[in-house]
Amino acid sequence: MQVRRLFVALAMAGLAASTMQLPAQAAPEPSPGEKQLIEKAGREGSARVIVQVDRIADKQQVLDNIDQGTADQNRTYRSFPLLALDADKAALTELAADPNVVSIQPDKLGSPSLAESIPFIRANTVHQLGFTGAGQTVAILDTGIDLDHPFFGSRIVSEACYSSTNGANEVSLCPNGTASQTGAGSADAETAQCLNGTANICRHGTHVAGIAAGAGTGVTGAPGNGVAPGANIIAIQIYHRNNVGCNGNPPCPQFYYSDFIAGMQRVHDLRNTFTIASANLSGGDTSNQSTACDGSTTKASIDLLLADGITTTISAMNEGHPNGVGEPACVSTAVTVGAIDADGSGNEVDSPASYSNRGPMLDLFAPGTSIRASVPDDAWANLSGTSMAAPHVAGAFAALRNAYPNATAATLLGYLRDTGVDITYPTSPTTNATTPRIDLLGALQQGNNPPTISADNNTVTVNEGTTANNAGGFGDPEGRPVALSASSGNVADVGGGRWSWTSSTSDGPTQSRDVTITATDDKGETATTTFHLTVNNVAPAVTIDPAQVKTIGEGSTLGVKASFVDPGSADTHTASIDWGFGAPTAGSIVGTTVTGSRAYGDNGSFTVGVKVTDDDGGSGTATFPVQVTNVAPTAVVDETGATVINGVPTFIAHSGDPVNFKGRSTDPGSDDLALSWSWGDGPPAPDVTTNYLVNPPGTDPASSPSLQPRDVTDAKSHTFGSACNYDVGFTARDDDNGSSADSAKVIVQGNAHLTRIAPLWYLQTRAGLRIPPVDLPVSTINCYLQVAQHMSPVFSEARDVSTMAKAHSVLNIQLLNPKAEFDRQALTAWLNFADGSFDLGTQVDTNLDLQLDSTFGAVMAQAEAIRLNPASTNNQIRQQTLLLEKLNTLGF
Repeated sequence: MQVRRLFVALAMAGLAASTMQLPAQAAPEPSPGEKQLIEKAGREGSARVIVQVDRIADKQQVLDNIDQGTADQNRTYRSFPLLALDADKAALTELAADPNVVSIQPDKLGSPSLAESIPFIRANTVHQLGFTGAGQTVAILDTGIDLDHPFFGSRIVSEACYSSTNGANEVSLCPNGTASQTGAGSADAETAQCLNGTANICRHGTHVAGIAAGAGTGVTGAPGNGVAPGANIIAIQIYHRNNVGCNGNPPCPQFYYSDFIAGMQRVHDLRNTFTIASANLSGGDTSNQSTACDGSTTKASIDLLLADGITTTISAMNEGHPNGVGEPACVSTAVTVGAIDADGSGNEVDSPASYSNRGPMLDLFAPGTSIRASVPDDAWANLSGTSMAAPHVAGAFAALRNAYPNATAATLLGYLRDTGVDITYPTSPTTNATTPRIDLLGALQQGNNPPTISADNNTVTVNEGTTANNAGGFGDPEGRPVALSASSGNVADVGGGRWSWTSSTSDGPTQSRDVTITATDDKGETATTTFHLTVNNVAPAVTIDPAQVKTIGEGSTLGVKASFVDPGSADTHTASIDWGFGAPTAGSIVGTTVTGSRAYGDNGSFTVGVKVTDDDGGSGTATFPVQVTNVAPTAVVDETGATVINGVPTFIAHSGDPVNFKGRSTDPGSDDLALSWSWGDGPPAPDVTTNYLVNPPGTDPASSPSLQPRDVTDAKSHTFGSACNYDVGFTARDDDNGSSADSAKVIVQGNAHLTRIAPLWYLQTRAGLRIPPVDLPVSTINCYLQVAQHMSPVFSEARDVSTMAKAHSVLNIQLLNPKAEFDRQALTAWLNFADGSFDLGTQVDTNLDLQLDSTFGAVMAQAEAIRLNPASTNNQIRQQTLLLEKLNTLGF
């Protein structure tokens, strides 16, 4: 009996990298998007578009209807009502008005891969939770597999080949050339019959297997993981090679339903050898089945595996049917999968791919547009089609079975359906259908009961710088492991279903916050409990440096040093110093040390405070007393114009002539000053006082610490009435009774015009009765003697003339004693000076030549130097005595 075999063509990848909209009513006017394309063509000369027509048969008519414009075909499609054109503005305008044109869309670019599709269905998160399909097996009924591709490692656990042929143009793809083969190498996709020159016509199965169960970790060039990277693979070759037909592009792989059924039988036979989660067929015919085709010869095998708990995922096929799928995808017990689209940037979007069959027969959507995965020869490629969508679901069943090993296939399918992202699309101009796109994480969590968690305290309050604590309980209804995490701080499982939380604090109230503790179970579901943490600010504590100086003189600068501590280590700080007067000033902060300085202009008692403020407004202050002592003013007589006599600056004047004086006083304090002069010639004492106010007209208050140092010069003139030796006193006194004094020596001479010889001064110094006006008053003689003692280094250092009696003795004639006779003439000379007949600058003749060749002062200095020199001879002394006697006698 001749057996007629039914075979169908495999829907291979290679669709145009574009997105298409579903058929719609033709519009007489261009849509907004079509107007944009027409405008673009007007600007740029042409636009690359994909035109969808009502029927495939309408494509040539639509092209023939372009009369005014120009349109070049970029690509032709046998199976799709599509035209890929490069059209100018006029052509696009005509196309938009053609009633046979459904839509005009831009010809988009894009190349999504597993690196995008796996995160899009949240499979990567499922992997992170540990559900990789480990322990499960996926059966791939396809064009074989690249056995040594690094994407599969050692996880290809079983192989088989069912590749029957009919006629000379069909060739078995089993490596041994027969219609069936099992065992290692039997599903090899790199055999000679799989090659068409350098192209491999068997790459489809390797790509599908990579999507379902590829593992990319550590694999160079891998686009990421497949959906179940931990799952094992059963690779079954069910295709044969056809060297003719193939829609005009031979050779191509095709399969007979009988070979598919044989492969399904093989899966059934391995059910006790491996834990098989799913079987995948990414192929079928191009029919348009809008209702279940349960009369298909494939249903029995699909049902057989379903009874084993193994789901069969089948691609919906790629004819773009809006309300139907191919066979065997139309079998009601199969899981039928359509493909979603990608945008121009290559990102998956939740809308049906234009090529994907769809409608009520569709169970699920999954990514399928330009998916990058493994192909033979250890390579990678981007392929599109529902063939790429179906293995996403096959891998999803393996990952879910990993998590729920005892769940039924129907339960797992329910998880995928119930948690998928609903996509609603038209199946006709008047009806819509809704199909969920798989969300693997949502499906994983659908069968799970989330954990529970609670906190012992709803609020926790601590001071900054301390550790905050809280605790609570947690659990999982199914007794599964729970991981704990905290939005801030550290949480730990302390056993017995209890958690503890700690957090160090460094800045209150900035670190006050809500803290959430999260319990996450092994399915990634969470429960949270939130409590509020209040962190109080703690003001800084300030300490004055132990070595702080607390006593200074007025006008001096006080340096302040303090330190502070703040448990708020994250705080920033400012410092101010209150000096006890005036406005506080900013302190300098280096680390935790505060420094500052300020001068005090007046004495007094002050309290100095150092204040440190943190950035949260908390402040601390420390104080200490400061005693500023008064500093007496200086008093200095200006000696300009004075003559240095025996080391003493001396003002010399005649009686009746005014003498000018200047006294200067300085005071570091801001004090009023009283400057006084005492002339030394009798009461009152002081003779004159002048007040110099720091801030006239008012007097200085008791404490005036503002810095106003004093520097005052007081000029006065005084006329002395009598010749004598005077000590003029200058006193400076501040308003705090501090004082200083200075003095100046003043020699006042008489106004005599003629000199007196020694006998006459001898008589003037006698004791007893005085006969005026011949005799000078005793007081005058005593004053003259004071003058002589100041002006001469001899009197009374060598000879005492401190009294009239002693002077009388010196003035007595003593011819036999050279020094005594010198002293007699020297004292006579100085008495003449005091009387006014000689000035220091009086010109004199020293050699009796009647030429004035020296001065009185010079002669006296030389003569007394010889007198006081122990090495001088009597003769030298006698010569000086004669000279002085001559001066006293002649007056020059």
